[in-house]
Amino acid sequence: MRRLLLLCGACVAVENRTARFEVPKVAVDFGAEGNATVRAACGPPARLGPDLVARLYFYAMVTADDPDLLAHFLAFYADLGVAFAAAGRARVVVHPPLNASRASDRRVRRLLADRCGAAYDANVRASPAWSSDLKRDLANELDKNNDSKIDSSEAAGQG
Repeated sequence: MRRLLLLCGACVAVENRTARFEVPKVAVDFGAEGNATVRAACGPPARLGPDLVARLYFYAMVTADDPDLLAHFLAFYADLGVAFAAAGRARVVVHPPLNASRASDRRVRRLLADRCGAAYDANVRASPAWSSDLKRDLANELDKNNDSKIDSSEAAGQG
């Protein structure tokens, strides 16, 4: 089964355990007639098709320092069809770890809890460090964990 891992806007098609990176490109015309094009490019995203959403796993490493930006980010990907409330289908790693004594961190926790619901503990992690290597390693861990789920569902004839 071919599945997709969405890494902060870059779509990775995973087939036979090898990744091919595809970054969508949008042409924006800033000419006299460009306003409609800019609105189309910057407006709300079109929802992904049901076949694609069924194979989609989402991974993001986000900062806890800007709750307003996080709210927009989560809404954008939820509008695309990312299943934040399905355990194991999304992984959001928050840096730095949330501190309940800070109002902004409490807001970040509420934003994530609202999107993830009962899957919060399965889908949200905290990280005291932030690096490309760590992000790669955590994304690979999520992908590896989902490999076994997909392999067992295929063996059961569900994949």
